[in-house]
Amino acid sequence: MSIPTEHVPVWEEPVRGVWAHPGVAALSGIEASRGYLDGSLPAPPIARLTGLQPTDAGATHSTFALPVTRWLLNPFGHVQPGTAALVSDAPLGAAVANSLPPGRFCTTSELSISYLRPAGMEAERLIAQADVIKLGSSTGLTQAHIFDAHGRLLAHATSRLVLLDFPDIPPTPLPDPEPRLPDDPWQREAPGGVLGPEVWHKLTGREIVEGWLDHSLPWPPAYHLTGQGPVALEDEHIVWTMPTSAWLSSPGPYLYGGALALLADSALITAVMPELPVGITASPLDLRMRFIRPVMAGSGPLTARARVVHRGKGLAVTQGQIMTAEGKVAVLCESSLLLRAVQPVNSGSY
Repeated sequence: MSIPTEHVPVWEEPVRGVWAHPGVAALSGIEASRGYLDGSLPAPPIARLTGLQPTDAGATHSTFALPVTRWLLNPFGHVQPGTAALVSDAPLGAAVANSLPPGRFCTTSELSISYLRPAGMEAERLIAQADVIKLGSSTGLTQAHIFDAHGRLLAHATSRLVLLDFPDIPPTPLPDPEPRLPDDPWQREAPGGVLGPEVWHKLTGREIVEGWLDHSLPWPPAYHLTGQGPVALEDEHIVWTMPTSAWLSSPGPYLYGGALALLADSALITAVMPELPVGITASPLDLRMRFIRPVMAGSGPLTARARVVHRGKGLAVTQGQIMTAEGKVAVLCESSLLLRAVQPVNSGSY
């Protein structure tokens, strides 16, 4: 896949940040969280890419914030809805991890987002406040409320996590802290462009998708952030790909779940677009994800395939899956979408 850009794509640049460090894995959950909070531990690549950072950490709660930049805009000029997962996946996991001793960790098995209102650049930043609903010996359940900088509730998220044991980790020095540089990707000018009302009121959904496929229409900034993009319309499916760049890594050796959610969100929304007439678009009401297996950084491109399983007059349901480069299912996903006339960027509710 080739995204049109005049510069080297972000995901092909040398990676900044530290991930999969055994010294961090040997810490208790709260020690690691406080290290990321006070800067004594270096941020992982996903934080250097997006600006995501923790702002609070407690035994059963966690808060993260994400600056709203042009990098997050979708084709409509809104913040891509899946960004709610990008900001909330970290605190949803940390709320459980903070109570775990050294040698134990948690991994997300299910993530569900309910969207309440769209956001634009005026949101300034997204804030996800997560807390534990229930913690057992082998699983945990957490929830998060996602607000903008003005206190408006944008989304609600829940996550089920599985608790596991690390293999024996030999004593290892902790990594040295790294300064956040003024030219980390999220601080730069974002490439790409959104589509104005004249496009949505002139072209059908299929014509817009075909314009992205042949690059006659600009891809939005959100596609340039992770390298995701549509590559084909095949029968009933739309096909997307995304590189497994280490830029998308969490503190562990795997791709951050919130980055996978961005790919799933894009594929599920665009799956219904080929069926939409001029002036009608799809606004997601929710996103549900089941994580089947972790995805290693640098393991080859991911492929997302999504299709419409129901379309009524005002509502559609789409389903999809994300496959590894080896053809194994990594994620199962589903979304409900509201079909309506194209809304202005500053629209206040779904």
